Amino acid sequence: MFAIGGIAVRPFSESGMGSVLEDAVDHGARCVLMDIAGSGASASSPALTMDAWIADIEEMFFARVREPAVWTGASIGAWLMLRIHVRHPEWFRAMCALAPAFDWDQAYVGPRLADGRLGVIDGTVVNPDATALATRELLVSMAAHHVLPEPARFTAPLHVIFGGRDETAPAAATLQFIEKARGAQCTGELLPDADHGVAKLDPRQALLRYQAWLRAQLGAHF
Repeated sequence: MFAIGGIAVRPFSESGMGSVLEDAVDHGARCVLMDIAGSGASASSPALTMDAWIADIEEMFFARVREPAVWTGASIGAWLMLRIHVRHPEWFRAMCALAPAFDWDQAYVGPRLADGRLGVIDGTVVNPDATALATRELLVSMAAHHVLPEPARFTAPLHVIFGGRDETAPAAATLQFIEKARGAQCTGELLPDADHGVAKLDPRQALLRYQAWLRAQLGAHF
C-alpha cells in the first residue's frame, strides 16, 4: 500500500492515516507513506514545480514498492496520484482519493487571490498571516497537469471520500469529476458536514469509511 500526503506542516503519519496504516501493518500488509517535498516529515526543500513532485513520487515508488499496489492520495497528494496513474497505470491495483485538491491552482488559489483572501509577496503566494503558500513557478507548472476539464479515464478503480463543506477542494467539482470519469469504476462517498479535514481522516467518520475501504482492498490480510 502506497500513500501520498498533501501540503501540510505536520507529517501525514501524525494524522488519522497513521493509525489506519498501523492496523494494516499489524495484519501483515506492507505500507509506504510519503510526505511530498517541503511538507510534513520531508527533509527536502519545497518542490519548485509539480513535475518535481511527480519525479519524487516515481523515484520513491520504484525504490520502495516496484509492484502493483493499492494507492491513497490526500489533498494535493490525490491530484499527484492521478497524474502518476496516467504515466504508469501498471503500478495501480486500486486508488482512494481523500479530499482531492484537483487543479488546486485554479480551484483554490486563483479565487482567493482575486478576492484578497491570499496575497503575493516577492512572487510567492502567501496566507493571511504572510506565511508562504506557493511560489509562482509551482503554480504555473500546475497548468499542464489539470484533470478537471476533460473526463478522466482509469485502468484501476478509484474511490473518493470528500466533504460537503470543503473550501479547499469544492464538493461540486469533485462530484462532477466522479460523474464524468470513464474506464474502471469511480465511486464516491460525500460526508455532508465535513471539510478539508477529510484529507487527514478527520472527522472520525472519514477515518472509518477509509479504513473500511482499505480493508476491502487488502482483504487477504484481514
